Amino acid sequence: MSAIARPRLYFRGHTWWDPSTFNNNDNFPTYDAANVRLNMPYLYTQGVYAPEQFRRWAITSSYDATQDEHLPPAEWNYYGSMASGFVSPTAPAIEDPAWFDRPAGGTTVTGWSDEAGTYPAEGPWAAAQVTLNPDRMPTKMCDVNPAAFWSTQLFADRLQVGSPDAVGFGGALARRMCSRFPNLQNNYDATGELLIAGSMNVIWQGCLDRRDLALFDDQSGPGRALADALDRPGVAGLMIRFSTFETLYFNGAPFRALTGSKAERLSARMGLMAELYADYAAQREAWSRGERTTAPARPVNRAYSRTVGWIAPWHEGALCSEPEGRLLFAGATLLGETPRTVTPSQAQTHGDQAGQPYAPLPLGPTPIEAEIRGGAVTRVVLDTAVTLPKLWLGGPVARYGRLALRLGTQTIACIEPAAYADAAWAETGGLVDVALDAPVPLDAWYGADLGLVAHAETDAPVEALVEQAFTARCDLRGVYVDEPGTGAFARPDPTFTVRVQHRGRRPPPGTRLVVAQYDAAFTRVGPPGQSPMVELLADPARHPEAIGAGGLACTVTPGAGDWAEATLAVRALRPGIPNLPLLALPPAAALPTLARTIGATAIVDVPFVVARALPFHDQRADDFAQWLTGHPDADEVNARVYHEVFAVWAWLFPVMDFLRDPLAFQSWRGPIMEVTDPARFTETAYMPVNRCLSAGQRRILELWDAYLNGRSRHHGRLR
Repeated sequence: MSAIARPRLYFRGHTWWDPSTFNNNDNFPTYDAANVRLNMPYLYTQGVYAPEQFRRWAITSSYDATQDEHLPPAEWNYYGSMASGFVSPTAPAIEDPAWFDRPAGGTTVTGWSDEAGTYPAEGPWAAAQVTLNPDRMPTKMCDVNPAAFWSTQLFADRLQVGSPDAVGFGGALARRMCSRFPNLQNNYDATGELLIAGSMNVIWQGCLDRRDLALFDDQSGPGRALADALDRPGVAGLMIRFSTFETLYFNGAPFRALTGSKAERLSARMGLMAELYADYAAQREAWSRGERTTAPARPVNRAYSRTVGWIAPWHEGALCSEPEGRLLFAGATLLGETPRTVTPSQAQTHGDQAGQPYAPLPLGPTPIEAEIRGGAVTRVVLDTAVTLPKLWLGGPVARYGRLALRLGTQTIACIEPAAYADAAWAETGGLVDVALDAPVPLDAWYGADLGLVAHAETDAPVEALVEQAFTARCDLRGVYVDEPGTGAFARPDPTFTVRVQHRGRRPPPGTRLVVAQYDAAFTRVGPPGQSPMVELLADPARHPEAIGAGGLACTVTPGAGDWAEATLAVRALRPGIPNLPLLALPPAAALPTLARTIGATAIVDVPFVVARALPFHDQRADDFAQWLTGHPDADEVNARVYHEVFAVWAWLFPVMDFLRDPLAFQSWRGPIMEVTDPARFTETAYMPVNRCLSAGQRRILELWDAYLNGRSRHHGRLR
């Protein structure tokens, strides 16, 4: 339980994102994501038959009547590298400062708390930069589903706060981070300044194992407090949790000069990006002809999100990438229920604008952790990072008056607006510490559901959030699975473990876990939809029960701590990207009717795992092996490997341009074998950038390497 733990460090700044956007498919169905190939039938209708035509078409602006905007098929950041990180005074480096810029300053520690109070950062700690992957290649972002905002992963090797010659600490991150609670309605955007996904807010969480954690200073206030905490029994290391929100696109003076309505500004900025793309392509062609002495700067159009977060002790047994504690939600959308909505105060205005009525919105989820002393709960902490919407870019948190925390029918604490709004929210990364009105005995604490009641200034009290008493959580958001194989292609079915609790502790015997299967757009598979993409497998001892459409229900068994769990295996049936929502059921509860579809704004309240059934390429590898027995020359082999494995990525992602040169491609064979090694899948350096290399394609690379080496060489697989 790390949110309740102290000491805590707080930090604030920005996160930068550099995705390559050509596979988004928002407006142009260019990419067949399930099969990891270009959608050639569609491209043929656009007159695209060859790579050169493809590149020209990608950057040519056209008018999309459905969106009422001009935009190029490559969208807003064709030349992105899939990198990301926290903004610092020197990073990211801007390729063309005449067109693009970044937020000033860095992402730094702003304060800290111990048992005695909360303090601002002082001295060297006030300048302590929070950095992912210091002194190495940047963190990589990767969507399990390339068209889905709800499945983003951050692959980072290390986290560092401060520097070794001053204060702070550094260590290896225990696993990849995954976006949690993606709340598309976290900003009313009353001034219309936020474009694309600018109103979304998500939580990220990662952990540093104490065994690979170095404190640079253990004598100052925060340093001494962290050192003491790491020496406590049961502390496994440090946890970082942060939220990213109010994302800004098209950052640069020329873009900000474009005026008009929100739709007109977006259209104009997309059109300007198309002009930059075309200018860059022309200059690059001139450089390749020898008419320029230097290569032109790429028009890299990064996005930036405001970021607040905290760092605290990570306890043994706690999940690594998933917030724990009791969970409050606006509604059980997986069961088809309409989420509760609540209206904030209408008195808050922007500048000289008259007060506008704000639409009622469902609040985002709130995890709650409890501090237990003397057999009773005396203090709780609410993580409101994605809970309360903001009113406009850089504006205040929407006010809901006094918030009352309810246990059963009794109010056990009240939270005044000053504790959750504006400066207080930003200073603590969304954490709200609340001392209970009176200690609550444990049998009472675990004996009733929690709720959050809003007392807006002009309305009657509204129950905004209710507890999901039986919860299901999983540390792993993206599960990659290959086609079943035998012989040389034999590989274990990948697994994921789901943790189930009842009101934050071990559930009663007979509790079940339901795992359903929805397609990439969150529509339930099976008639009248498509057939399942993966098969879910559970230990027979758990008494699995098929629920149709590729889902199952199974009993959960006691885990090592205050929870029960079920470990499920995933077996591919066909390529695809199924979403697997998780639902915990009380003992003897009847299987409920699950929602047919789950809307984009409702996903915030649904726990789920995203599976990635990779394309079935084993036969291709067998065919390639047979072809090699005819002793083709090295150029033929290189050409075929390029076509079988890398052509799609080289077309889609200009960052992989180096592979287009046959001589460079062959010279990169050693590094290619290293960075495509499945054992390095969770490392930042892994390639390809979208992490969709199938086992069959990896086998082709092994055969290629062995053939050109003139000897057999084996590389293990890990899925």
